[in-house]
Amino acid sequence: MKPFNLGPVTRALSTMRTRFEAVGHKPSAAQWEALEDLVRCLDSMAMGTAKQTVYLSSLDPGLGKTTALKCYLHQLLAQHLPPYSEVGCLICLNTLDEVERLIDDVGIPEDMLGIWTSRSDLNVRGRADLQNAQVLITTHSRVLKETRRSEFWLTESLYFKGQPRQLRVWDEEFLPGTPISLSVNDVMATLKRVQSASGELRNRIKAAFDEIDGLPDGSVYTVPDYMGDTSTSLKELLKTIAPLRGRSPIADEMEASMEALSIISGRRVVVRRDNPEGNACVDYVDTIPPDLAPIVVLDASGRRGVRVLYEDMEDKRGMITPLKSAPKSYRNLTIHVWRRGGGKSSWATPDGAPQMLDGIASTICRKPQEEWLIVHHKPDQVRGIPDMDTALHRRLSLTTYNRVSFRNWGAHKATNAYAHISNVVLAGTLFYRTSQYEARKRLGAALTADHPNIPEKQMKEFMVGESANDVLQAACRGSIRRSLGDTCPPSNLYLIADPRKGIEKALPRIFPGAKIIPWLPVKLDLKGNSEKAFKIVLRWKKTAKPGDVLTFKELAACLDISLRQLKDTVRRNTKFMRSIEAEGLNEWGSNKYSIGYRLEDPLV
Repeated sequence: MKPFNLGPVTRALSTMRTRFEAVGHKPSAAQWEALEDLVRCLDSMAMGTAKQTVYLSSLDPGLGKTTALKCYLHQLLAQHLPPYSEVGCLICLNTLDEVERLIDDVGIPEDMLGIWTSRSDLNVRGRADLQNAQVLITTHSRVLKETRRSEFWLTESLYFKGQPRQLRVWDEEFLPGTPISLSVNDVMATLKRVQSASGELRNRIKAAFDEIDGLPDGSVYTVPDYMGDTSTSLKELLKTIAPLRGRSPIADEMEASMEALSIISGRRVVVRRDNPEGNACVDYVDTIPPDLAPIVVLDASGRRGVRVLYEDMEDKRGMITPLKSAPKSYRNLTIHVWRRGGGKSSWATPDGAPQMLDGIASTICRKPQEEWLIVHHKPDQVRGIPDMDTALHRRLSLTTYNRVSFRNWGAHKATNAYAHISNVVLAGTLFYRTSQYEARKRLGAALTADHPNIPEKQMKEFMVGESANDVLQAACRGSIRRSLGDTCPPSNLYLIADPRKGIEKALPRIFPGAKIIPWLPVKLDLKGNSEKAFKIVLRWKKTAKPGDVLTFKELAACLDISLRQLKDTVRRNTKFMRSIEAEGLNEWGSNKYSIGYRLEDPLV
């Protein structure tokens, strides 16, 4: 795409080179082409020649997407004559921390800058009359709130000098709307509050979800229009939880449930079974106005092979136009994979947390002089998930512990505070309910309830893509995000991942060129039948191919024991289970019941 005026583009690229040289960042030729394509795209938007589309720059973390934006903004603001002086800019960030960091880094003059957030201490760093600020920095949530019920060109609160802002940038995750996964349990938890708004509404909602609770998985259900029939507004519902805000952690959950109840009233939804939670309604609603485009999205997870959701938005919706991409080489990265469950349920088992904590601690103690970053689940006393910080404090010397940093899942994105740390541990990964995955899939691919059945293979690929997004973003909080030429500095990623979830198979796509090796930090002493069975499994594995199955009958025969004895002394032995997981085997069965151990694809 050819810009109207090459001046700002040329100067922005020259400034970028100078900044990169100052910090020793040396992008490859292909990466330079991709960065130049991003700058030219920004310029075409400023000049009003860009297509009505969502441009996606999916360069990997640390390659310079944000620097390219900063350099172009500086050159744009330096133009004091039309047309550039009349170009308004809208920069949308995900969190308040990102807003603060960008304000600190970009150095925009106060009289040209507007900041619109929920924090007054940030807002006062720009001018008060936002519509006269050439650059407006705000959050995703603010833009979604302002455009919720109108097109972008009608949203005067986001204008510059009486006109919609032409240059629009969206940093990190971009979704065309809101995925809806509303479980029967979530609805029942809100009924007491709904009752205070309308007893009739409460009864109608309960009747509908009692019916939904008994439907088969995959059913399509037309939700009664209980909101319209009772003349109740969402505003009235939300008033009932006003006393809880700031006092109860469930206030946000109830608000989300009430908003979903309002949206699906009178709509057709798909019913999915979330084991063990029960049934849930799945739907989505488009919330991004089409005329927000043209807009540039900066998200590394948009790279092909990482997050399928972006591929759906491109292939199914036709709303994404990828800019030039140049995958980063991760040849200096070593990924250590501990093949075992690391989700919340695995951490909550009696042996799960102690074993994984011991393994992480022993790994840290092998390099006690180095710094570490641990990305972990939030502690949950009810479910038995420990406080990672406290638990490792007990297992490490004070000197070693002081070199460890912690970041919980949910806060694993958009911070560069740990970019100097070369050892990152992902203590398990995030998983979501089946209905939540499907809601996102339907949103990305624009699949309404008229398409009730999504092929299982597509859903599995989508679910792996969501995990890949989390793994890439979390891992790149450390030095992995930095660049030395076309690769990263020497770094280590330690990952706890269940081989059945497909994450380890996706690692070569997420981190091209990385070295992937097994990680088994805890020695598991097997005895008796479990020890004999493990030796048999290892002998069998030497000639087995991925997909081959060692049946329980064959294993029991080799041990000269009954299937019942095999179940009691081997299959239920936790140490045996962890040992074969580390060797790439898992219990498998083509139907409801497992029949043996199947060899998964090799790790490397």
